This record gives sequence, structure tokens and C-alpha cells, in this order.
Amino acid sequence: MTASRSNTWCVSTSAADGNILPGWINIDRTPLPGVDIVTDLEDCTRQRLPLEDGSADEFFLSHLIEHIRQPLPLMEELHRIAKHPMRS
Repeated sequence: MTASRSNTWCVSTSAADGNILPGWINIDRTPLPGVDIVTDLEDCTRQRLPLEDGSADEFFLSHLIEHIRQPLPLMEELHRIAKHPMRS
């Protein structure tokens, strides 16, 4: 999948709370209405995000990093899919 924007949420502020952004690729670990990609962001060491390298223009992460036990693999994945230079 090619991304122009990527919207990433944690479970505590997820699609269940209505945090779906139109025009963005919405990611959650729960398959709820408006979620485009269902994946566990804790598992980025074993499962890459299904987005092409250098395909995201912008990320919006809200209340996420503090909930990830080991954030480095997620950050590496975000770096992989980011277009450079990236704006956050």
C-alpha cells in the first residue's frame, strides 16, 4: 500500500473513541469501522507495517509512544516508510 499520510493510534485513543481522520490511513490493532490497517504496533520487530518504503508524507500519532513497551522497532518502521525530509 502506498501512503500519503499515516494516522496511528494506540488502543486507549483508538477508533473506538472516534479518532478516525478522513483522507488518512488509519491504523489500529482492532478492526473497527474506519480502520484501514489492522496491526499490532508492539510487533514491528516481527511484522512490518504493510506500507511501501518512503511512502508517507506525514504522520499523526496521538497518545501512542508512551504505551509502546519497546518503541524503537516502531520508530524504525516509521523511519522506513517516511518520505525524506519528513514533517511530523
